[in-house]
Amino acid sequence: MMKLAVISFTVNGTRLNRKLCATLSEKMKTNAAARDEILVFCYVKSKQPPVLEEAGKQPECMVWQRPLNDWAREMFASMDALIFIGATGIAVRAIAPLVQDKFYDPAVLVMDELGQFCIPLLSGHVGGANELAETISQLTGSQAVITTATDVNHQFAVDVFARKNGLKIADRELAKEISAELLTGRKVGFFTDFLWNGVGSSMDCLFHIFFELFKKALLFGLGVVAAGFQLAQKLLLLFRQLRRRFDHDSDKLVAARL
Repeated sequence: MMKLAVISFTVNGTRLNRKLCATLSEKMKTNAAARDEILVFCYVKSKQPPVLEEAGKQPECMVWQRPLNDWAREMFASMDALIFIGATGIAVRAIAPLVQDKFYDPAVLVMDELGQFCIPLLSGHVGGANELAETISQLTGSQAVITTATDVNHQFAVDVFARKNGLKIADRELAKEISAELLTGRKVGFFTDFLWNGVGSSMDCLFHIFFELFKKALLFGLGVVAAGFQLAQKLLLLFRQLRRRFDHDSDKLVAARL
């Protein structure tokens, strides 16, 4: 289950906050699968009476009276995702001291108070921020602003695949290399001990693997042949030089005897 905390600061932002939390909560009530996926907590950070009045229209909406940095710290430790409804700078300053590792940091998103844009800031793949932004976009009509390279280029992402299939990435650098290869248009081999229903049959995958191995072996073999040919030429040249020297010395020896 994903635990999501949403915080707003203005009247319009709080109105959107209430709408978002209510929409997600309603979806959880009507959809058993969604109920297993997300639990929403609504927060408001303000001392302005109009904002507090707007927040009071939803009993579940909690007023946060301590510094925003404290809220961010507590939510970072207890939530799977955070949404700031307000300026991007507010969110960045609040989470900056807390960011450590994209494989462990929660998803962080920002929405403007009119709900026009939903921007994943942190943990777009592993934390699910990109997917959450797409879900919110469908529910509220906002525009999900996705910036991760594999997503905008519609390419396979290793970390997303791992997260959705309950897997862990054993080699982060190798995962980066795979993404880099795909983004440059190159093909990456795929091998698994399990049956796979992805694009292409297992025979296609095996053919591709064997074809790549054959190309490398052929290139290696051609390299060996070329090196052998060069060595043979050098040996032949050396043999001819030795033969000339031997013939020359033999001629000298014959002349001396005569």
